[in-house]
Amino acid sequence: MTGGARDFDFLFGRWSVHNRKLRDVTDPACEEWVEFDASSEVFPVLHGAGHIDRMDVPQAPDGPGFEGLTLRLFDPSLESWSIFWSSTRAPGRLDPPVVGRFTDGHGVFECDDVVAGRPVRLRFI
Repeated sequence: MTGGARDFDFLFGRWSVHNRKLRDVTDPACEEWVEFDASSEVFPVLHGAGHIDRMDVPQAPDGPGFEGLTLRLFDPSLESWSIFWSSTRAPGRLDPPVVGRFTDGHGVFECDDVVAGRPVRLRFI
């Protein structure tokens, strides 16, 4: 695999990561951010056409610790990535993928979803 299939190769390895997210993504007026640490291990699958990112959060500021999994899949015919998320916070659920690509080193990935019963457009940059 070449070209766009290598876009996320810089993530391969084991990492200590620091996360920042809105405290309540279901509240459109929420402006309070929470931060937390995690460990992450990223490795290629499917001969480089995909990646697995396994994240462990031992202590979360908004509930118990959790384990999360990101699956990234590259579609060479569309030259785009689909990025899926699942975690122990929602057992058995695989979120709809955000889909997109990198242009000039800048990645934008989007999808439609439902959060707290409301349709939303999600963007991952």
